[in-house]
Amino acid sequence: MKKLHVFCGFMVVLSFLFCPVTSWALNDWTVIVFMSNDDDDGAIGSANSRNLNAMAMVGEQPGTKILVQDDRGPKDSYSGALRLSLEGRTWKTEAKLGEVNSGSPQALWDCLKWAATKHPAKKYALILNSHGSGVFSWRGTGSVSSSNPGAVNFDPDRFVSYDHTDNDCLTVFEVGAVLKAFAERLNNGRKLELLGLDACLPGGIEVLYQVREGCEILVASPDTTPIYGFPYRTIAQSLSDVTMSTEKFAEVIVRNCGSTMAGWRTARAQELVGALDNLAIQMLKAMDDTGRKFGLNGLASYGGKDRYWDLPKMLTSISNGYADFKGASNKQVIVQIAGEALESLKSALATSQGSMSVVWPTATEYSQWHAFYKALDFSGASHWDEMLDKWILGR
Repeated sequence: MKKLHVFCGFMVVLSFLFCPVTSWALNDWTVIVFMSNDDDDGAIGSANSRNLNAMAMVGEQPGTKILVQDDRGPKDSYSGALRLSLEGRTWKTEAKLGEVNSGSPQALWDCLKWAATKHPAKKYALILNSHGSGVFSWRGTGSVSSSNPGAVNFDPDRFVSYDHTDNDCLTVFEVGAVLKAFAERLNNGRKLELLGLDACLPGGIEVLYQVREGCEILVASPDTTPIYGFPYRTIAQSLSDVTMSTEKFAEVIVRNCGSTMAGWRTARAQELVGALDNLAIQMLKAMDDTGRKFGLNGLASYGGKDRYWDLPKMLTSISNGYADFKGASNKQVIVQIAGEALESLKSALATSQGSMSVVWPTATEYSQWHAFYKALDFSGASHWDEMLDKWILGR
């Protein structure tokens, strides 16, 4: 009988050691805010101090946890990264990390490991809070200026987020790699429920497709955003509903931001990209038929530059027959396929509002960033890049 008791106790211990983390998680939601406040003028750090205070005023909600990795710049009272957890209405410092390169995928990975180990949950939301430049990244490994665009230097065993001290930023390739590793290594093969990109310009089809394997819902704006970013007070308040679905969480963020902010279902990314691929193939055929570029009307761009274009407006213009495909034998086919792509776009939208961009840069920019764009999963899965090659570069 004594041996049986020992054996049963041993099996209980094994069950705790090998059962999925989420089966005994204390939190219904763990929200991780990865703040890269290390900028030149301290503006974003000042804005995020207000955001931290706003969340603390609401306080911790039962069954949930809000975590922040706050990477501060040299002008702050503490220069370096802090790991904070909201305890009641007070931010508790769990770790002082010293100088951290928030533009490194390793820093993001270490932050996610801390969250999953110390504050495991049934559902996770990750918010990357910093400056942004859309799908293109200007600094660091794999950036547009790198000799190997799209490269990722990341080892999970031993990444929109600009760190001015280290002259680095997270590329979309790095974010995608870290989130995929999180699902495989820390979350029992389950995707992160929500990825929020609290930065300027990341709400594009290229970004959605790149992170499709790492999250269920992407929340981002294709346009520039205010310095205070997401509605952090409202986010903290919404956690009082521990049964909140991921789509409802996305709606909480979106309805308190500008009209372009949107939540997108990554499960529909493949269908949407397939529709845009069909459209790009027909656009290529039209240029072959006519020997000239087609014209587009009724468009709008984001960020004050002709680089990121409003995808819904583009598809609506084409499907309504406002584009100039004169002389192309497949003109009506293009109109029909653009309408089908617009329907795919609507089915991917998880929130009541929002828009999405697609890259169509100037010839100078596209020539400089060509290798980076070609390295994207979106370019590998569609003919959009080949269409841009012909329309912009004539090849």
